[in-house]
Amino acid sequence: MVDTAKKARLTLGLLLLIPAGLVAVFLSGVLVMGSAGCGSSGSAMICSATVQMWVMVLPPAGAVAGMVVGAILGTRSLRQSRPITNAVLAGWLVFAVTEVAAIVLGAA
Repeated sequence: MVDTAKKARLTLGLLLLIPAGLVAVFLSGVLVMGSAGCGSSGSAMICSATVQMWVMVLPPAGAVAGMVVGAILGTRSLRQSRPITNAVLAGWLVFAVTEVAAIVLGAA
């Protein structure tokens, strides 16, 4: 029997990645892309259109990947009657790693 309270915590913990991904897109756009002026002699990596695309795509992709990883691990935890905290944390960790990757890529 699956505990409904655990299901609710797993669902809420992973659904919070949706607004986190949207905030991360905003922060990537404002903080990373606004950090360097890209004039005619812009040599920063963020001045490349490819890097700008990656900086904007990585945060929502990380949120989706975090939700998928958390859902898979959470489903296994629920079936084995284990705590779901590790599954939620793993989902958030995946999101955090991709957000840091986007910031580092844009700041390089």
